[in-house]
Amino acid sequence: MKLNRARVMNYKSIDDSGWVSADDVTCLVGKNESGKTAFLHALKRLNPVDGFDANFDIKDYPRKGYVSYKRLHEKQPAAAVSGEFELSQQELEQIEADLGEGVMKSPRVIVTKNYKNQRLWEIDVDDAAVVRCVLSDAALPEAIQRRVEDAKTLEELLTRLKSVEVKPASVQMLLVQLQEKFNTDTRQQVIDDYLDKFMPGFVYFDDYSAMRGRISIQDLRWRRDSDGHLDDADRTFLSLLSLVGTDLE
Repeated sequence: MKLNRARVMNYKSIDDSGWVSADDVTCLVGKNESGKTAFLHALKRLNPVDGFDANFDIKDYPRKGYVSYKRLHEKQPAAAVSGEFELSQQELEQIEADLGEGVMKSPRVIVTKNYKNQRLWEIDVDDAAVVRCVLSDAALPEAIQRRVEDAKTLEELLTRLKSVEVKPASVQMLLVQLQEKFNTDTRQQVIDDYLDKFMPGFVYFDDYSAMRGRISIQDLRWRRDSDGHLDDADRTFLSLLSLVGTDLE
């Protein structure tokens, strides 16, 4: 997944940045205290690589609206950051190989994180594509195939299959497969099984000299696993390891 654009709202000095386009190299230009650092801090919290400083705190809400918002926070948590991402062709093919060709109506998805630190996804999926994929491999008797082939969702397909009075082996096998492999909520399955894993992680650096020239892996592993103190230099190093897909193990 590649970040196409980002938007920060209701965070420190930023009321609403509007959508800011992102490319392989993106430069933010502005006066001091204009919100450049706040924008990057919020974007990092969308999915931080190291998990450190990952949550929005209600105290980060802009001062001028804090009192009013505090009364609404529990029931109406405000959005803090959104990112629009585009799935790669490889990622789309992986989803379609499991759930059916055309299950993703669009390769573009939007994820928003609010002040309750919930990630909310906007995606466009075709439930009927999953039904077609399932039925293409099911080898159901012709009469039953006709009975279920126009089902629009997996939940509807399950209901129709369960209503078959005499269930041949192919129907029984399909019922087991549906309950073991698929979530009747296709949208949530796409999010849980694919998008959460595909989403890139973010790292924020404001002092490149923080990382030490010499690092003891054994000492760092011990301090990490024993809840010892990790400083900025440690977190910088761990973030770089995560970016290249390496761990201390």
